[in-house]
Amino acid sequence: MRFEITGFLPQRTRKRLFQLVYDVYRARASDPERRSGKGKPAVNKAMAEDLGVSVETIKAWKADKFQGADRNAFKLLEKALELRPRETLEILREDLEMHRALVEEIEAEYSSEEAEIKREKEAKKKGIVSILKLLKGE
Repeated sequence: MRFEITGFLPQRTRKRLFQLVYDVYRARASDPERRSGKGKPAVNKAMAEDLGVSVETIKAWKADKFQGADRNAFKLLEKALELRPRETLEILREDLEMHRALVEEIEAEYSSEEAEIKREKEAKKKGIVSILKLLKGE
């Protein structure tokens, strides 16, 4: 998998991936057979250690504070694919479909002849305004 994928993951998708992974760790922490010693292990700490990130990063993700395309988001994606590949791929497919719909919407708006004529008129209008400003010395 290539690191560049993180640049295409919006915050909403990162949040869904985080929740998917976090839910696995929370389930593990509440499983009595997996507990060792007293009480349940800290979910944030266990997840941070496994991902190789700080506990502060986990807390930030829980608070919906995601950074741009970075190594930590890549680690999160890798862990999600490891733990829940089907669900992770479904999240990625849904994200892809959302992007496809947005691009098609933009394409529909800008690819019609009417839209092109309108843009040309606007460009000419702006050009005339620019020329008038030059003549006035603005």
